[in-house]
Amino acid sequence: MSKNTWIIITLTAIVVLILGGSWLYFSNKESKKTISTYQESQSNQSSEKSILLFSFSNPETTGVIDEGSGTVTIVVPLKTDLKKLIPDIIISDGASITPASGVEQDFTSAVVYKITAQDGSTKDFMVTVVPETEGKGS
Repeated sequence: MSKNTWIIITLTAIVVLILGGSWLYFSNKESKKTISTYQESQSNQSSEKSILLFSFSNPETTGVIDEGSGTVTIVVPLKTDLKKLIPDIIISDGASITPASGVEQDFTSAVVYKITAQDGSTKDFMVTVVPETEGKGS
């Protein structure tokens, strides 16, 4: 392998790592094909990272999602124990969420949920649970 080839491979690997890719090993003959395949696989990954539904089964209630501001507000009955609520969350297909859906959370203060799209991009949603005020609801 010539010195020039080694420099090109090294620089290509650095660019791939900076762009969030994995380390690629390839021979000089296959370099263009490998890079092309890598770029195609990256472009096929979704950037969708939304909360589609945020609810509780107990108490049965559904949140209001504001995609633009990255907030979810959910009203619960007045005497609900905010320290032990288990959310049911539906998110964009192929995305992941932290903390996970179905995991007990303490909502006495806002909880930040991070959605990660397939392409690795992220969006934070601040979830606030608000007890009903007396005289409203049932």
